[in-house]
Amino acid sequence: MKVIVEHDEKVSSYLGQYGVNIEELNKFHTILDIEEKYLPWLRELVQHVEPNFEIRLGDKQQQVDEFLFNHSNAIVAVIGTKLQEDQIDSSYNIQTGSIQQTFKRHNPKLGEIISCYSETGIIDAAAYIRCVYYLSNLAKERHKPITLYADVEGCGEKNIGDTLTYKIINEYLSSFQKYQKTEKTGISNRLDRQTGTLYDDVFYQSISLDEEIYILVLTEDPIDEGYYETLGIQYIRLLSNYSLLYARKSQFEAISDILRPRLAPEYRWNILTYPPCQQDQVNPGLTYYPPVQNLRYRGRGVYIGVVAADDVDYTNEALRTLEGTTRIAYLWEQISGDIGQEYLEEQINNALISPTPEEIIKLPEEETTSTMMLAIAGGRDLAGVYRGIASEAEFVIAKVRTASPELQRIYGGMPSKTGIFQPDALIGMIKLIDFATQQGRPIVLIMPFNGNLDAHDAFMPIQQMIALLARRPNVTVIIPVGDEADKRHHYNIEGEQQGLRRIALSVPMPNQNIVGVIYTLFMNLATVNLYPPADISGDPINIKIPGVTRFGETTIYSTGEEISFLNGNKQIVFRIENPGIGEWQIEVFLEMGIISRLDIWISQQALNPYITLNPFSTFNTIGSSAIINGAMSVAAYDQNTMTIVRSSGRGTADNRIIPTLATYGSNVVGTCIRGRWGGVTGTLPAASLMGGVTAALYSKFIDEGLEPLPNTLVINNIIISSLRQFDTIQYPNPNQGYGVFATQSLTELLAP
Repeated sequence: MKVIVEHDEKVSSYLGQYGVNIEELNKFHTILDIEEKYLPWLRELVQHVEPNFEIRLGDKQQQVDEFLFNHSNAIVAVIGTKLQEDQIDSSYNIQTGSIQQTFKRHNPKLGEIISCYSETGIIDAAAYIRCVYYLSNLAKERHKPITLYADVEGCGEKNIGDTLTYKIINEYLSSFQKYQKTEKTGISNRLDRQTGTLYDDVFYQSISLDEEIYILVLTEDPIDEGYYETLGIQYIRLLSNYSLLYARKSQFEAISDILRPRLAPEYRWNILTYPPCQQDQVNPGLTYYPPVQNLRYRGRGVYIGVVAADDVDYTNEALRTLEGTTRIAYLWEQISGDIGQEYLEEQINNALISPTPEEIIKLPEEETTSTMMLAIAGGRDLAGVYRGIASEAEFVIAKVRTASPELQRIYGGMPSKTGIFQPDALIGMIKLIDFATQQGRPIVLIMPFNGNLDAHDAFMPIQQMIALLARRPNVTVIIPVGDEADKRHHYNIEGEQQGLRRIALSVPMPNQNIVGVIYTLFMNLATVNLYPPADISGDPINIKIPGVTRFGETTIYSTGEEISFLNGNKQIVFRIENPGIGEWQIEVFLEMGIISRLDIWISQQALNPYITLNPFSTFNTIGSSAIINGAMSVAAYDQNTMTIVRSSGRGTADNRIIPTLATYGSNVVGTCIRGRWGGVTGTLPAASLMGGVTAALYSKFIDEGLEPLPNTLVINNIIISSLRQFDTIQYPNPNQGYGVFATQSLTELLAP
């Protein structure tokens, strides 16, 4: 038999000795199955035992009708008769624990109305408790008040008001603010859930209060930064008119009234990643060594920097001099916000001569992409077999922290080893550029991180600040276009289109987490419905409406259709947590004109290794960072087939000329694992090669006494003049940009 028990906290671990199917409601209340013969033992152990009695749902339709029209801007849940579909937004089956939306209510200005019912009109006490828990947790997630109308009564002589079930529910509801009970409606509880929250956004509201996050504010804010510091909030001054605050979400919510007028209007961050360093094991004989013999300039006096999420192998021969000392001038490891641990050349050399270097400075435990990028740009092996282009340059590295699994799931997809919060990339770049400025040296900075989940127009404030860094003299910012072209993560249509379209989200395995975005330009979407796979019953979910919806074991989050403050376009950001296996369908009804456009992106491969779109597009697949104005965006070219590498991103939504160029990115010799060299393919090695090329150019300009030294735009123009263009291809184009850079051209660029 199933029972509900009340007990001391220390008793919980003993309940499993005689009970089964144990469901812990909280640390003092539990539901479990137990044989009747063990009930005397259980009563000795706990404070109260209540059989899982039946509850009858009432049918006071007239009172319900009056009740619904007295609550706006709240979640209104009616536990009792099943209401008509034109009265409600969704219905919750108490016995099965499933919720379905109806989309038929004629007056959406009222509060969100949920009908909680049972097909038989009878539920048990355990299901009643679960229903109230679900509804109140829904209010927490959405940060909305909730009013519960419970039209229930015990079967037989059972009086619900005298039961343990009633006590558990009321104690749970009383833990929230402004709990009240009215006799007229049975149980009626209003839960005011953080009505002062900083952002009315389901993604932001999904973040736990203990999570450490960034808040973007205007630096013109008259509040002195010392005020934030007294509250334990980090104040991080950036560029232009922005600064960052870094603290727990709860700290920001505590001063929400002060912060709200100073915030950027949208809370929209990307989780950025880069692909793993994967050495080619199939065609090891096709490895490519840049033909860079007899170069006059090799990067002397120049820093090559990388921002990465993995540890650098500072013991690797590629990053050391022939005498064995380090070529790393500066290593910054992020701890929190803009606070980090610094290691200079002397400290790194001390680690190198130690028998246990990893006890002084951490070493990578597996593949290390940061080491690969630096080795290709300017490394060399001690045997003299491999010598990178800028083999006399020095290195600087910023290792930034990966975002927490929670933040990666909310804003990215499946947690990744390289998944970082977007502001951390900018902080790492600023640290390296500031160090180079202090030393009076130019820096070639490879920023490998890209994302999928924005408008791909570089209008986000963080992206605009990176554009400002790229325009500084003595600085060149290089960003690979990413390796998303063959991953089936993007779909777009443009021009005059009419009628219904369905785009499938293929889910081949359980326990996935999909984050996606829909952008529209100069068009309206009448509906955007999400359908479950054919073998999962249920009505479609209209993700054009903001909210959080449970669909069996699946939870769908949607911002709803909103107009972006960044570019004025309409957008819908959605997340599907734990989707069932099969093909989920996004159905849109189109009314498009000549200049209309629709784009759908789902998160990139590192965050989303299994989910694909069908149909899909290979164009407009350049990573969102590589579109930043003023940066050198680099595509990967296969020198063996004389074509773009299949995965190399191509094309932009607004048809701007990106990539800047393409260069060799197939089986380029690099080192991912300590002591092992091999061919590496992708846009990261291509961008790294251009890092070496740019460092060699800077060393030439230093030797010639050029002042000021060029920024990224000037370097781009210099390199574009030397690009190879094929007679059969029109330039510029979305695959190769202005052309292909062949390292043989470097000798001409470095000539006096």
